[in-house]
Amino acid sequence: MDLNFLEFDPTSFSPQPAAHLFLFSDVLMISKYPTVQWVSKLGSKNTSKFHRLLDLKSVAVIAVEDNEEKGLKFLFKVTVVEKTTHQFCFQAAYAGQRQEFLDAISLLTKKEESPATGSS
Repeated sequence: MDLNFLEFDPTSFSPQPAAHLFLFSDVLMISKYPTVQWVSKLGSKNTSKFHRLLDLKSVAVIAVEDNEEKGLKFLFKVTVVEKTTHQFCFQAAYAGQRQEFLDAISLLTKKEESPATGSS
């Protein structure tokens, strides 16, 4: 799965460059665009550049409550706990896109946690 999102600073919620997330079976790859706007408005000449590769074993993803006053809707945070804690905050284009991403990452992290089944 791969989707485009707007990125926000996780504490101040100030806009950051747009991001493209690639969700693989065991990692989440973040690439960033050079500007702060929806990717559909960037045009085909702008490409994203690799930013970070995150192991799903060290990632927690949570939906952020909407703040209608500030126009912040459909946000979710990705928290990475390794030697230090890193946090990313992304905004989906609509609620269904956010839910699709949250469901997919939840499914993959549950697969990682469940013991392997089968006979020896």
